[in-house]
Amino acid sequence: MSHSQLTPPHYLHQLQSKGWVCLPAQPAIEAWRQQALPVALERMAAPELQQWWRYQKTWFVGVNALPNDPLGRLTEDGPEVAESLRQLLADYLHCPLASMAFDQAQISACMPGYPQPNSQESDAAFAFRQQYFAAHLDGLRPMGEHRRRHLTEQHSFILGIPLTQHPPDAGPLMIWPGSHKLIQTWLQQQLQHTPPHQWQEIDLTDSYQALRWHILQHIKPQAIQVPSGGAYLLHRHAVHGQGVWPRTRLDPHQQGRIIAYFRPCLHSPQDWLCAD
Repeated sequence: MSHSQLTPPHYLHQLQSKGWVCLPAQPAIEAWRQQALPVALERMAAPELQQWWRYQKTWFVGVNALPNDPLGRLTEDGPEVAESLRQLLADYLHCPLASMAFDQAQISACMPGYPQPNSQESDAAFAFRQQYFAAHLDGLRPMGEHRRRHLTEQHSFILGIPLTQHPPDAGPLMIWPGSHKLIQTWLQQQLQHTPPHQWQEIDLTDSYQALRWHILQHIKPQAIQVPSGGAYLLHRHAVHGQGVWPRTRLDPHQQGRIIAYFRPCLHSPQDWLCAD
């Protein structure tokens, strides 16, 4: 698939209007997926990464657990993440292709029965995970003893590449379409008069929770599915979460649902706050 086939205006228009876009399958992404899957399975079993398992081993968090280089390669002579896809991201970020560098991908793996009770999570938080899929905004993390929300990371985007072929209701990514616009307005109101290096000092908990509740009550979430060799792109301000995987739904390939997520921090803080 050529670069021109992957970058018609409606892809970026949908990202900016709805907060997400599904990108079509292409051989280069499929080649990368096939190499990445066994590496992800190996990393999920690695003794030094067992701390990433949660909810009675039904979810592997795996932040930056995939050992890829800035082009996405897992070996020196392995396939890069498709150049057409990287060019699309460079166009979105208004940067040269040469500076479009990936972080090490998150390995997000979900297993049948997710989520199971977690002794480190309150009953209310567990119920929120079940009913509202733990809806959240990336980069706004709970900090300290009282778990107050502070902005600690400014991701440019969230790129998901499914590594497994799994049932559509197997812990899918859930997104609240249009939520990014509400989040953008709120962030600008909260942060525009504060220097970026002080953003992480601001406690955003109360206003964030109020806005998130408004989003949950007024926007219907949508599950995202793409075919093998496809990908999806989320706006950095989109509220999203992870759907459940009912115990009654079988895992035909006995691998779980595994997705590689790239979330590089490429924007300057000022650009991150802007509407786009």
